[in-house]
Amino acid sequence: MIMQVTIESQEGLTFALKGRVDPETFKNKKLEYAKAIQRDFEFKGFRRGKVPLSIVVSHIDEKTVEDLKGSLALNAIMDFFGERSLELYRLNDFKIGDLLLDGSFEFTASVEAIPALKDIHDYLGVEIEEPSVPPVDDKAVEEAIKEFMEDHPDFEKGDPSYPAHEGDKAVCSVVIRAKEDGKVLLESKKWEFLVGLASSPFEDFGRHLLGMKAGETKEVDCEYPDVERGEPLEDVEALATISVEEVLRKVAPVLDDEYVKRTTQFESVEEFRQHIRRSLEAEREMKIREQVEKAVIEAIYKRNYFDLPPKTVEMFAREQAEEMSSRVVVTDEDEKPVDLVDLIMKNDKFVEKARERLIRRIILSAVVDKEQIEPSEEEIRDYLRSIADEKGIEFARLSAMFAVDREFHYTVMEKIKMDKAMDLLRRYAVVKPKAEEGFRAEEESKALEEPQAQEGLEARNQRVPESDANSVSAQDGLSAPEDSGK
Repeated sequence: MIMQVTIESQEGLTFALKGRVDPETFKNKKLEYAKAIQRDFEFKGFRRGKVPLSIVVSHIDEKTVEDLKGSLALNAIMDFFGERSLELYRLNDFKIGDLLLDGSFEFTASVEAIPALKDIHDYLGVEIEEPSVPPVDDKAVEEAIKEFMEDHPDFEKGDPSYPAHEGDKAVCSVVIRAKEDGKVLLESKKWEFLVGLASSPFEDFGRHLLGMKAGETKEVDCEYPDVERGEPLEDVEALATISVEEVLRKVAPVLDDEYVKRTTQFESVEEFRQHIRRSLEAEREMKIREQVEKAVIEAIYKRNYFDLPPKTVEMFAREQAEEMSSRVVVTDEDEKPVDLVDLIMKNDKFVEKARERLIRRIILSAVVDKEQIEPSEEEIRDYLRSIADEKGIEFARLSAMFAVDREFHYTVMEKIKMDKAMDLLRRYAVVKPKAEEGFRAEEESKALEEPQAQEGLEARNQRVPESDANSVSAQDGLSAPEDSGK
């Protein structure tokens, strides 16, 4: 077998590769495939399973030929990195050339690699300390209900002289006219808006309602799209006339069956309370699982230490920051887009979390290789169905994309393998009970830290929200691909 891979250019662990698969290797790959399907192959003039191998080979369809070429090229790239103690992390711009006259073919790819852990050892049966996640008690349930009620207040009709406060509701009519020609761009009937919070029909609309009373009218400058101008849709300078008909004052609700029916899908307070308890129990189980997995990976890392170059960690963190920033657009005071990637990368906690995720990936990849973990067809089908449900994509279409999109196929397979490896490590881990004295000391320490953490919460959120900075899931950036017509 002669498969050549050469480096066209390299920056850190990002490679531009060019490769060639020789005619004999490709011929053998087709023979291997033909032998696998020969038993069920049907051809006129021959009994099923008795068709000569040469005929089976000559009738391999074009799609399968391309798949076989892609498989050989991918194997060549993986072998190339394996010889250098590296692992394929992400495959970009993977292009397979047509067959040449001699039966060989060439391929190119832009590839990102990460260090590979060879000969991993002592990874089953590691001892870890029992996670310290407090049980769900009545107090926790009542606090969760209180938080829900704060987010779902009741409203009552206020006195006509009552000025609207933040969080109240205002019943308004709104007319928006273009400044240039007075054309009506929007004319509403009665709408309810949250005072101080509403961002529709235009930015900061809710702020203009603060202090207004029933029967008052206000004109404010704004920008609003003129839908008759065609594409691209652009905002024009406009004047909004806001008429407040009624102000509904925000009041603390009373927890009873009527309130529960009005704000949830449940029929009684008790049913709602049981739902909250189940939700908190599920959250607790998730936290325990996450802490166990983190402790297991840390224990294995201590036994199989490897160095991670800072540039590799930065590459991994930056890629995940780019994935996060692609989902939101943030502007500054002058409405200029803010570079969220640089903002996120300045958060040391985010970079450290990225380092932990990279270590986890390298260890799990080594376990996958050592244990020769492969997903079953049922596991692949179940995983694709979960993505389809989550993203609102037809399962059949996603399955077809899995079959033809090499990069998506590779990503899905790696995700399932990693999950199976983590399940294996977690099942074999030995969880030791936490010493009572140590647990009490830890809880007291957390209690002392809470006031300080609360004081710093607002300042921290103005930088990069903790929930956002740490929200890249264990899917390692996996998302369903767009239907690009591949």
